[in-house]
Amino acid sequence: MKLLVDTNVFIAYGKKRDGGLVDRIKSENHDLYTSVVSLAELRSGIHKRDLNFYQAIKETFRPLPVDLEIADLAGEFRYEFLRKGLDIDLADHIIAATALLNNLALVTFNKKDFPHKNLELYPI
Repeated sequence: MKLLVDTNVFIAYGKKRDGGLVDRIKSENHDLYTSVVSLAELRSGIHKRDLNFYQAIKETFRPLPVDLEIADLAGEFRYEFLRKGLDIDLADHIIAATALLNNLALVTFNKKDFPHKNLELYPI
């Protein structure tokens, strides 16, 4: 299975609060990806003493860039959800678009942030 791992999973993993999720998905031989947006979010909260953790994430989970197709879909998501009264962070729309356009299941602890149609959420 091809998986896109969300920022909150990495944060929980770094604090040893992920319930073994990251070790499990690594051991199950999935193709593991993350968004460069997740890396930016993660890096913004990493102290210099924890840069080895951040580097290990980048080496284990293949970073996927944001291209024009992802940007367009994320912008469309943001517009549509705001019209419905749902103020979901743009970064989450970018992550959802990345997963959808790359046929990846999303691994996240924050399922409420990802109500996107046809987005597959990895069962936790």
